[in-house]
Amino acid sequence: MIRLLLTPLYPLLVHLAVLGNSAWIAGLALFLLAALTLYPALHAARRAAWMGLIGMGAVLVALAQIGTTTWLLYVPPIAFPLVVLGAFASSLLPGRTALVSSIAASVHGPLPESLARYTRAVTWLWVIVISGMLAANLVLSFGESRHRWSLFTNGGDYLLLTSVFLLEYAWRRFRFRHLREPSFADYLRLVLRHRPGIA
Repeated sequence: MIRLLLTPLYPLLVHLAVLGNSAWIAGLALFLLAALTLYPALHAARRAAWMGLIGMGAVLVALAQIGTTTWLLYVPPIAFPLVVLGAFASSLLPGRTALVSSIAASVHGPLPESLARYTRAVTWLWVIVISGMLAANLVLSFGESRHRWSLFTNGGDYLLLTSVFLLEYAWRRFRFRHLREPSFADYLRLVLRHRPGIA
C-alpha cells in the first residue's frame, strides 16, 4: 500500500526537477525510485537492500553537489520500458507461454483455445505499445525541449499505459462474458503480482 501511494510522487518530482532545473529535486526523485524498486527487499529487512539504498543516496548527494543529477533522469524512461518489453517479447518466443496467457491461466486454469489466442494477441499488443512508447521516449530525450520530454515521459507514458490497460480489460470482459472473470481490483492485484521488472 505504501509503495502504491508513493509511486505517483516520482513523475511529479521529475517534472518539478525539469521545470526548476534542480539537481536536488532530481536526486530526491531518483532516490525515491530506488526505494520503490527495492521496496520488497527493504520491507523484508534485507541488509544488502538497505546498504544499497544508503549507498545510492550518498552517490546522489555527491552528484547533486556538482549539479549532474538531472541527466540521470533520462535513464529510467529507457531502462524500465526495455525491461518490461524484454519480458513480454521473450514470452512470445517458440516454446514459451505468452505473459498475458500465464496471468489468465492463473485465474482460469488451462485456457480454452479462443482465450489462449486472445491472450497471446494481447501480449503482442503490449509489445507494440511499449515499443512505440520506448521509441518516443528515445526521440524526445535527444530533442531540444526538456519540458516536452518531461510531459510525455511523466504524463503521456502513464496515460497511454492506463488507457490501454483499461480498454483491454473492458473489451475482454465483454468478449469473454461467458467466463468467470476477477473483479477489476482483483485483476489489478493479479497483474501487479506477475508484473515484469525489478524486485
